[in-house]
Amino acid sequence: MKKNHQWNLSYFLVAFVVFSLVQFFWAQHSVVQSIPYSQFLQLLNEQKVSDLTVEKDQISGKLQTPIDGHSLFTTVRVDPALAAAIRSGRLMGAGLDVFEVNETMARAARQAVGEGVFVAGSVGPTGKMVEPLGDITFRGLVEIFKEQIRGLVAGGVDLILGETQFDLAEA
Repeated sequence: MKKNHQWNLSYFLVAFVVFSLVQFFWAQHSVVQSIPYSQFLQLLNEQKVSDLTVEKDQISGKLQTPIDGHSLFTTVRVDPALAAAIRSGRLMGAGLDVFEVNETMARAARQAVGEGVFVAGSVGPTGKMVEPLGDITFRGLVEIFKEQIRGLVAGGVDLILGETQFDLAEA
């Protein structure tokens, strides 16, 4: 009788291990991969995405070719005018609210990665030279950076990075 119980327990343990492995691999396959918006645009241009769902702040869908074993993706939706301004470095003086832009982008990054992951915010450069070589005062430069940092902190970043500075006064 004892041997029979031992035999049944062995079957149970093997079934449990097999079930756990199947569940683990299925869960890994169905995990949604968060990708940068720029990568999404590239995949879209290459026609490597399908089943798109476009929401107010997020785009999700299926990848034709899995990335890191994931076939589902999500990305934070970025306004095309804002993306163009960021790529061209024209945020300062482009009629955009620096605080709002930094806060919105920080919130989007936090939403994309969730909790438990650090989100870094980048500050500068302004592309301006400080007086007497340029047309901005040191105090004016400090105000620009303070506005950027306030927006990033309000958006939920965990750390602030100083971007490449061209003028020693910016550093």
